[in-house]
Amino acid sequence: MAYNLEAPWVALYVNTGETLDQEDQQTLQKNISLARELGAEVITIADSDLVQGIQKIAKDKNVTQIVIGRPDRRFFRDLFRGGAFLDQLVAQTSKIDVHVIRADRRSRYKRSRLKWPEYGGNWVGYYNTVWFLGVLSFLSYAFLPYVGYRALGPVFLLGILIVAAIGSLGPSIFAAIASALIWDYFFIPPQFTIVIHAHEDIAMVLSFFFVAVIGGYLTSKIRKQDSILRDREEYSRNLYELGKNLSNANNTKEILNVLASVVGRQFGGEVYPLLLNKNQKLQTTDYGSKRLDDKDFAVAEWSLQNKKPAGWSTPTLSGSHCVSFPMIANSGPVGVLVFYPARGSKVLNIEQEVFFETVINQVAISIERLNFSEAAQNAKVYEASEKLHQTLLNSVSHELRTPITTIIGSATALKDKNTISNDKSREDLTDELVKSARRLDGVVENLLDMSRIEKGSLQLKKEWFDAHELIKEAVNELKDEIQGRQINTSGDGVLLIEGDFKLLKHAVSNLLQNAMRYSRFDSKIEVILKSEGGNAKILVKDEGTGIPRGEEEHIFEKFYRLPGTPTGGLGLGLSIVRNTVELHGGNAVARNREDIAGAIFEIKIPVRSPPQSLKELFQ
Repeated sequence: MAYNLEAPWVALYVNTGETLDQEDQQTLQKNISLARELGAEVITIADSDLVQGIQKIAKDKNVTQIVIGRPDRRFFRDLFRGGAFLDQLVAQTSKIDVHVIRADRRSRYKRSRLKWPEYGGNWVGYYNTVWFLGVLSFLSYAFLPYVGYRALGPVFLLGILIVAAIGSLGPSIFAAIASALIWDYFFIPPQFTIVIHAHEDIAMVLSFFFVAVIGGYLTSKIRKQDSILRDREEYSRNLYELGKNLSNANNTKEILNVLASVVGRQFGGEVYPLLLNKNQKLQTTDYGSKRLDDKDFAVAEWSLQNKKPAGWSTPTLSGSHCVSFPMIANSGPVGVLVFYPARGSKVLNIEQEVFFETVINQVAISIERLNFSEAAQNAKVYEASEKLHQTLLNSVSHELRTPITTIIGSATALKDKNTISNDKSREDLTDELVKSARRLDGVVENLLDMSRIEKGSLQLKKEWFDAHELIKEAVNELKDEIQGRQINTSGDGVLLIEGDFKLLKHAVSNLLQNAMRYSRFDSKIEVILKSEGGNAKILVKDEGTGIPRGEEEHIFEKFYRLPGTPTGGLGLGLSIVRNTVELHGGNAVARNREDIAGAIFEIKIPVRSPPQSLKELFQ
């Protein structure tokens, strides 16, 4: 019918609290398995009223058709519940079509199977009832001379109601029989006989039984409903905890810990997950204390291939010591969960199987979400890597092409005899060759430094030196590029620093080159050295255009260049400066000048007290 209507369908099982025998349980499992294979959404709910349970799901799922088998009738059950089940369903679902599947036989009345629930175990309820009636009889017999035996009849009736409210149907009927005999033998004249002459006394004895049956039945129904509500509350609480904890799980191990916690709290036993690898093959994990043998692993593979449970508590491979549930997400299987029940555990019923599958489905979706997140992160990293690779290729190709072109042009010109004979031309071309070679060497040096910093293989060769000497060497290294620029250096007296002289000199050189690139030729560049708060500070001030607002941190990123930046450079200089200074435990920052237009680059390096011999040497 669902196929013809092109509509989804639901297989519903309503647990009314009745205990199914083994045959009924197997039939139910078989029907549920068949429904799953045929594509049904299997739903199990707990409700003491079968019709109300069906109506609830029909309303929630917007059901338009209900298909049921032809039910047998039970006289007493139908009598006390207001009619046959089919009649109630048709009467209360007037807006839904009800289809009754034909049967090979006529419906018949089935005998009622009376079950006597017990209170507190096999014998505790009866034991407590005996003690209670004994105390009640002793107190009543003490008051017999004062109130008469008929006044004590309601006392025994009240005692039966108390037993019925606290106990169950079995102890209630036992209390009714015992109370009737006690009242008859010890209280009704003639005493110490079971003979009753008055009709009123006979009616009172009979009322004992009616009160016991009705009270015990109502108590059993209330207890059954209470048990159903407790189970439903426990399932809901565990599912809520599962969802909350899964949303906070950041890796597969945390997800599996959540799964083991929920399963252990609800069923006991141990879980052993098997996840699919990149080749879609099951692989063992280092989770839990259990280790799968070949037989259990074969059960897990069968469960994965057939996409249904197998092993203990299932019709398939039931001789196994474990049960395997396939973990299937929206995109397909992600693994198998192998569950080892605790010793002495009963076979899983339908509600437990559905709860298990609900938990496993949520876990499978969480693992799938984590896999998608990792894949997205890898894709993002790959995209960033590709972008970085392209940026590096473009920058390096441009930076290498310019000096190489100059070198080729100068070298070609030097081959000319007229050029060689001209001292001025020869000298100019030689200077261009040297200048281009140094530029090329600077590009290679920046790339090598950044590569070593990224790999973490850059080792500091620390030594003691005067910070003034560091600045002086950095300025001298750039004398060919300075060419008449005004660079002023100032600072305190001798300031000893322990660090890698070559790397720090390269960092200061990069700051000077950056200042020259972003300022006019006739502007002034200041290099200030001072000691402050246990740190050596080197400030490089220029009179250029300054730093655009919000770009103070971005300019230290690799390959980052401000819009409108003059040609030349890879965008690595400032990044190397910050990384070098951080390797020395310091920091590098940039800001705009407040007095005039321009920028200030500041590097701060922690200093410690040098050895006394060095102090005397530099004094």
